[in-house]
Amino acid sequence: MEPSQTKPSAKLRALLILGALVLLALWGWALVPLFERWGDPRADGFHLIPTFWATITALPLGVIALVGGVSGTEKGRAPRAHQPDDRRWPCGRGGRARDRAPACGTLQVAPPQLFRPPSA
Repeated sequence: MEPSQTKPSAKLRALLILGALVLLALWGWALVPLFERWGDPRADGFHLIPTFWATITALPLGVIALVGGVSGTEKGRAPRAHQPDDRRWPCGRGGRARDRAPACGTLQVAPPQLFRPPSA
């Protein structure tokens, strides 16, 4: 994918960093019950539930937002469906054979259908 020509504004980057810090603080706050009950023989394991859910939700989102906000590029953002990756699809994603690049070779024929709906 080609790098984006537009850069996020300073205000957007600041909001991304602020959101990332909030998410990472929420993850750190979910670790508090884990350390408060470390070695408590009466602990039953329910104090681990917030830590588990915060680790699989807030931690990755916070890291991705922080990377995207600090770098100022689209590293932290997922590729969009309407921007094809030309390295994965050098010959295009379909269409007519004459529209494809000449280096792609011949048009490949799709295998026959194994199931055909009954004719009406």
